[in-house]
Amino acid sequence: MSQDKITRIASLIVGLILAVVLLYFGFKIVSGRFGQASATATDITTTNITTNSFSVTYCGGVCRSEYGLACSSDQLSLFAPCTKVGACENGTDKYECSITLLAPDTAYHLKLVCGDNARVVDNAGLCFVAKTDSESQSTTTTRSSGVQTIVTPTTAASQPTAVAPACADTDCDCIKRNIGNGQTALDFSECTEKKSAVTPVVQ
Repeated sequence: MSQDKITRIASLIVGLILAVVLLYFGFKIVSGRFGQASATATDITTTNITTNSFSVTYCGGVCRSEYGLACSSDQLSLFAPCTKVGACENGTDKYECSITLLAPDTAYHLKLVCGDNARVVDNAGLCFVAKTDSESQSTTTTRSSGVQTIVTPTTAASQPTAVAPACADTDCDCIKRNIGNGQTALDFSECTEKKSAVTPVVQ
């Protein structure tokens, strides 16, 4: 065998090895990218509710929580990272977002932003709403072991739209005080949206 033939065969073998290595790592990078891009969240609940904090847990992929005092992009200005805490029954990863340094007896609007493509997981177009305990609740009850499930409706028709007769549909303070007693977080969210849409003209 001539020296030239041996050099060509060695070049082909080295080229094949490099091609296999590049294909392998390219596949790993691409599959990892698409895995994160398609991340989502299901079975969203709030737990460990106190006067100044609560946690959001969900099953799915890597997300972050965005929260604030109203459900608008300029109000959802606070962020909390979510960390993996175990596995869910459906085989996906379980994550928890700890949201702290909150005001007592206050409703916070939140949504989850998941994966590289920043997929928004919300409550059928509205924010989820979680309310911290009041000072009096914290001295009389312990909610750290309780779980408040945030239900994500599958269709808009399944959302409650009627406001309980105890409060007018524009009396947001009354609705906020009666969440869980004939009023829902969705009622409060709709009320705040109505009030922000109606701005009196001052002359």
